[in-house]
Amino acid sequence: MPVRGFTLIELLVVLFLVGLLTAVVFPSMERMARTSQLKTERDAILGRLGELSYEAYLSGKSVTLSSSASDVRAEYPIEMPEGWQLRVKQPIVFLFNGICGGGEVTLIAPDNVMERFDLVPPACKVSSGS
Repeated sequence: MPVRGFTLIELLVVLFLVGLLTAVVFPSMERMARTSQLKTERDAILGRLGELSYEAYLSGKSVTLSSSASDVRAEYPIEMPEGWQLRVKQPIVFLFNGICGGGEVTLIAPDNVMERFDLVPPACKVSSGS
């Protein structure tokens, strides 16, 4: 009865192929995970922007969104994930009754990708900029 099995060369070839596939696939998976994380953070920021009118209405206090250096982070209306920036062309005031005059914001991702959004009055719903 013949002995069945794999030779050392066959095993080495298989291990080499598995290592090669891992070297090619792993960086792509890492990049995919980072892209997914950035998209999730972006969507959270946009969702938070859309809630500011309602938050002002519920609290009965006006909320101001600006990108000035004088903002105190503890009082800033949106908590930004690390590396993200929000630039506001002119301060946007969300009145105590939930109405705002609208404005334009620019969202800058950690990889320096910039997106412009319009906050459309009266409730300042977020829409893609032109």
